[in-house]
Amino acid sequence: MKLLFIAFFLLIGISESIVHAQETFSAKRQVNASTAAGRFRHPFAMVLGPDDSLWITERRGYVTRMNRIDGGKTQLLNIRSLVKFTTSGGGIKQDGMLGIALHPELFSAGNNFVYLAYTYDSSSLRRVKIVRYTYNRSVPSLTGEVTLVRGIPGSDDHNGGKLVIGNFGTKLAPDYKLIYSCGDRGANQFGNSCDSIQSQYIPTYAQVTVGNKTRYNGKILRINLDGSIPSDNPDFGGIGRSHVWSVGHRNPQGLAFERDDSNRVVPNGKLYSSEQGPASNDEVNIIEGGKNYGWPRVAGKRDNVWYKYYQWSNNGGCSSYPGECSSTQTTSGVTESTFPLASHTNPIFDLYPATPPGGAGCNWLTNPTLAPSSIIVYPFSNKIPGWENSLLISTLKSSAVYRLKLNATKDGSLSVSDSVIRYFKEASLNRYRDIVVANDGVTFYLLTDSVGGTSGPSA
Repeated sequence: MKLLFIAFFLLIGISESIVHAQETFSAKRQVNASTAAGRFRHPFAMVLGPDDSLWITERRGYVTRMNRIDGGKTQLLNIRSLVKFTTSGGGIKQDGMLGIALHPELFSAGNNFVYLAYTYDSSSLRRVKIVRYTYNRSVPSLTGEVTLVRGIPGSDDHNGGKLVIGNFGTKLAPDYKLIYSCGDRGANQFGNSCDSIQSQYIPTYAQVTVGNKTRYNGKILRINLDGSIPSDNPDFGGIGRSHVWSVGHRNPQGLAFERDDSNRVVPNGKLYSSEQGPASNDEVNIIEGGKNYGWPRVAGKRDNVWYKYYQWSNNGGCSSYPGECSSTQTTSGVTESTFPLASHTNPIFDLYPATPPGGAGCNWLTNPTLAPSSIIVYPFSNKIPGWENSLLISTLKSSAVYRLKLNATKDGSLSVSDSVIRYFKEASLNRYRDIVVANDGVTFYLLTDSVGGTSGPSA
């Protein structure tokens, strides 16, 4: 998304001009200082810690902990010298320090671990690594980097980058796994239009054997906490297990596990994802092992409404990429129905699958997409009436948060009524990067982007 914005602020309790079902929110309040020293440096991800503070990654290579009441900040980590972060023409690219996940039993003996993902350069190639740090409570800091997974293909575009931890065991005998979302590296568009999308390519047995991860992009990964491959990960096509959990993704920047009324991750609960579409079809998915979500052959549902796949690198002219709305793509591209139905898992919801305007009017601002940047589960049953079993999605494009209502049986299907509602809309074009709800169930924190444009229209 090529757009300049005001510097980053952290917002709390934003009021909505359109009140829905008699819901009322207090006026927004800026938590961190408005001075340059109080702002964050290109923030990416935010989580709520067990100490009731906010832990935030900054793409230049920092991790900061913030008191969510008074905005007091503590820098926990500075690895700017290790992180590859790209600026360009006054804007920024989409690499740098990315996702963060806290061990579910942080502050207990033997579990003071924080997990991070960031881009780095290896032999002139941009890669992503997932690492573990130990949290030092006496002198608040993160120390002792341990590399868990390295060599994941990285890019200046569409890295995905979200990191969460799920419990695949029971409450009494947890089996924690890391989940990491890999984007398609922005292949087949803009500055990367001569690169082919690898989202449908499965790692071969030979690659898995030697630890080659070049086919990990466009996938959701499932990883043991020590970095090894889980023995129950899917074996795609009988070629051997890898870290790959699901395939066919574009830029999944939102990941969230199902939670209970105490805001704890539900053992073996559903994993929700929000994913950015091209010029239409932002998606909300339930991620399951072994499933294929269609990209780049399908965007959203397999319905042939508008999207067609056109591989620029195979057809010439990729060095002068005309955009996803070009007549070449919309007339000569491959329709979604040519992708085998048995291979495709539909999203539970696709946002704005309508046809974008054609010609000169087809651009990132007018296309019917929201560029979802994160997703959380709102689990509380007695805090805000009607909000239980809802998904909250922050967006980079619409300066708003969207609530998607799940049905009463919690099977992931959206209810017919009251399904999509917009909140916290601002007149200014703030890019909402992440959202967190406090344990009181009524206080919300929104992370907004810093000054600068990015390399493409969707992130």
